[in-house]
Amino acid sequence: MSHRGGNRSDGIRAIDLSQRQAGLFHFRPLRRLNVAAAEPEPPHRHNFQELIWIRAGGGRHAIDGAPLELLPGTCYFIARGQVHQFLEARNVHGCVVRFADELIPEPHGVEDPGYPLAWFNSINASRGIRLEAAEAREFEHLFALMAGEYARPPQAGRLELLGALLRAVLVKLGRALQHGHVRAAGAGAGGSQAELFRAFLLLLERDYATHHDVAHYAAALGASQRRLTEAVRLCAGVSPKQAIEERLLLEAKRLLQFTRRSTKEIAYALGFEDPPYFSKAFRRGARCSPLDYRRLVQGMPPD
Repeated sequence: MSHRGGNRSDGIRAIDLSQRQAGLFHFRPLRRLNVAAAEPEPPHRHNFQELIWIRAGGGRHAIDGAPLELLPGTCYFIARGQVHQFLEARNVHGCVVRFADELIPEPHGVEDPGYPLAWFNSINASRGIRLEAAEAREFEHLFALMAGEYARPPQAGRLELLGALLRAVLVKLGRALQHGHVRAAGAGAGGSQAELFRAFLLLLERDYATHHDVAHYAAALGASQRRLTEAVRLCAGVSPKQAIEERLLLEAKRLLQFTRRSTKEIAYALGFEDPPYFSKAFRRGARCSPLDYRRLVQGMPPD
């Protein structure tokens, strides 16, 4: 295996890509994967993007605590930092592809609104898409080429070829999302505004716990706040401030559900100097208090 597991300070099991593959890529075939419903896989999060391709079989998994069916001919995507677990698997065949963003460099001036990493990191991204039979066969072929190259001994150009195959998969996924009328990040937007939006998403993922102000992101991206607002509204339908608040709320929900941290500890971890203000902000977004949310997701009655 080219990944390692452990426990980070947030209490959620961590899986990271190791240095054996330069920390960029890992391919895992799924052959008759079985997970008993009575013994689900522990929830985990990782420092990479992940594709899960289900060719056959069934079951259930959860992304950020939301259960989803495992359906044949479906590709699921889990963004870096999301919490994932297999709840049940019945004779599942397919593969898991894990990769770092660096393996897919973003070209400038890209016009494809479904550009791979943009919808992976989107604040309103879909979690997967079921493909038509003809599309599924194309994906099977690409994943087979990927598996063959990954199984060979390391040689010159290996990561470049794997990256090219991966990009082909991601671009085709973007097309499938659009054809399925699922809104991808940046749909309907292109050029400089789409590029600015993608850059904002990546910066937000890095800085959401330390910077809650739009001015920081605009300055770091070399854009005016007005231009940043226009780009984010066009591509995501929300303001940059709302995007920041939604990202903080998402992380707070993860920590409340999957860790034993107190509300005060979570507030400080997310950059709130005043825990009561964090509770107020959480209530505004989740329509309940942090403690009530924790009780709800853990199946406990409210006070």
